[in-house]
Amino acid sequence: HAFGVYPEAIRGAVISLGDDACAFAVGRHLAVWDFSKKREFFLPREDGGAVVTALAKSGNGRLLAIAERQSASDDRHDGAGGLAQITILGLPAAYA
Repeated sequence: HAFGVYPEAIRGAVISLGDDACAFAVGRHLAVWDFSKKREFFLPREDGGAVVTALAKSGNGRLLAIAERQSASDDRHDGAGGLAQITILGLPAAYA
């Protein structure tokens, strides 16, 4: 389950996955809504995932890039004071 909405703007908040589905961030989770099946499911991510700040789909439609930010004591910080990283996920074959 995922509850609530992160109170900041997310770039690429909704990503089209063809005519029948879209992906979007729900807090620290990534959800896919399938319009034809009227079903929502979550893309698997590592535990303790960071806050999603942006989403982008690759040109061939097989990968999803996720920009994340989390607080950490490290020297690779973004301008907001958190550790920034990009994670690449493969999309399920039905939506790639």
